[in-house]
Amino acid sequence: MKLSLFMLLISTVLIKTVFVRANPMINANEIEWLDIENWNKTIKLNKRGYDSQIKRISFYKGVDVSSIIALENSGIRYYNYNGQQQDLLKILADNGVNCIRVRIWNTPRTTSGYTYGGGNNDLNVATEIGKRAAKYGLPLFVDFHYSDFWADPGKQTIPKDWKNHNLNQRIFDIYRFTYGCLDWLLQNGALISMVQVGNETNCFMCGETDMSNIAKMMNNGAKAVRDINKNILIALHFTNPEKHDHMLWYASELAKAKVDYDVFATSYYSYWHGTVDSVKSVLGQIAQTYGKKVLMAEYSYPYVSKVVYNNNASYSLVYQGLSGTVFRYPISEDGQSQCIREMYKTMRSIRNGIGCFYWEPAWIAPNVNSDSKRKIIWEKYGSSWATKAAAEYDRGADPNITGGAEWDNQAVFDSNGKPLKSLWYLGHE
Repeated sequence: MKLSLFMLLISTVLIKTVFVRANPMINANEIEWLDIENWNKTIKLNKRGYDSQIKRISFYKGVDVSSIIALENSGIRYYNYNGQQQDLLKILADNGVNCIRVRIWNTPRTTSGYTYGGGNNDLNVATEIGKRAAKYGLPLFVDFHYSDFWADPGKQTIPKDWKNHNLNQRIFDIYRFTYGCLDWLLQNGALISMVQVGNETNCFMCGETDMSNIAKMMNNGAKAVRDINKNILIALHFTNPEKHDHMLWYASELAKAKVDYDVFATSYYSYWHGTVDSVKSVLGQIAQTYGKKVLMAEYSYPYVSKVVYNNNASYSLVYQGLSGTVFRYPISEDGQSQCIREMYKTMRSIRNGIGCFYWEPAWIAPNVNSDSKRKIIWEKYGSSWATKAAAEYDRGADPNITGGAEWDNQAVFDSNGKPLKSLWYLGHE
């Protein structure tokens, strides 16, 4: 396909918005990102450099607000400390946040166009977030899941369009998808600081469980990032840092396979993943042994045990008394603020520690007068954890139940979109 024709076609498609069922959006898997028969030549022709759009940050005070577009379409609004309604991204920037993490799924909808929810985070959504963030000088930390929906240690489902592809084909798919998405984001004005190749890839990535094969996938994703611009940081993301032997093994295997990356990243939810001294110890060992930067790619903490809506409806995933949780700070605004401060302090104290990203600090539920209306909105706009349609792809979803706003009690905004005192600490150490 001619590049000019391709760009014209894509530009007309991208301006359309879809949630439950509408005209098909851009499908990143179908785009001829590269002319495969003229591989090296095409890369050379398409290479733009983008140096002015690549932003290096010495210490990240970041947030992941991937659900922002779906939340806004669901009628949710956010307010600054003066009580004025504002763009969430401006509020975050004004309070010192310096980078926005955004997840990208391949095709998070059914073949009929029904969204899986969770923010509908495909390339279209990432592009819109990237353009808006750039207005406030905020670069992206792009988080590729290489799946059509949530990827984590329990599931790394192969994208529907890749399901019949063998390992070598998927390794190529990862290069093409990574390169194409980053190129498209930058063409459309996004700023980029860092790229994450895979999400919580604990011996599991894009359907693959053999670490040597995962390393090949990671290397090809990394190559795509380097081919876009060598100044973009490449992060590899794991979780369960309380399991020191596992984390050290991952780092060792990456070194043996000579995987090209800059940042060893982990999720750290203090109520699940042990003490802060424990995560400090293991990240410090990895930084010391392998000379890598280390990052807390996800963390959060509740300010209230549960957010309760009318008819006593509550959707919070993590709450006081939940089995398997240990709350290390008070469950209050002060406790949430204390958690944020300690995460920054911890990462500052580690050799090569480069910061933290608070996960979904604005994911609250639509403030309507009934639970049934709320669920209709979630299904329509994809602003809940998962819609009923997601069950066709994600075994954790239920075809009879709409997933709720499970993170609302860990937001830094109350149920009316008003900021808590903890918002300020996201941008201040």
